[in-house]
Amino acid sequence: RTALTSALPPGLSGNVSEGQARYRQFTTLIDATPTSLEGRYLVLTPRLRSGAAVAYSPRRGPGFSLTANYTGARYLDQLNRAQIKGFTTIDASLNWRFDTWTLSASGSNLSNRRDAVLASELGDSQIYRMPGRRIFVSADLRFR
Repeated sequence: RTALTSALPPGLSGNVSEGQARYRQFTTLIDATPTSLEGRYLVLTPRLRSGAAVAYSPRRGPGFSLTANYTGARYLDQLNRAQIKGFTTIDASLNWRFDTWTLSASGSNLSNRRDAVLASELGDSQIYRMPGRRIFVSADLRFR
């Protein structure tokens, strides 16, 4: 596994990680036949992940953040025959800070991607999809 995190000016950030999660010595039953998975990639494990963000957060007044995260191509099956494409998610927030309180609105997965992200414990070929778009609005009061 290799990872790189940037040293950018305040308010900017970025990261990239690359990994090759493969089976070393592993045999499993596929269609009632013992099958070696040695050298194959783990299910739903991408080789590449990256992200970038920009944020502005003053003590008072308007602020914002914008984040993009990329998850690379990965396999849906143990034999690595069904590969799915990578995807990007976008998150954002807007806020306004006053002396003792803050108003904010934020959204995650704004493009409403519903890609496969986790193998289920319920059995082979069962997967969990990424949660859909979520929007939050809040008002926070700070006590001194």
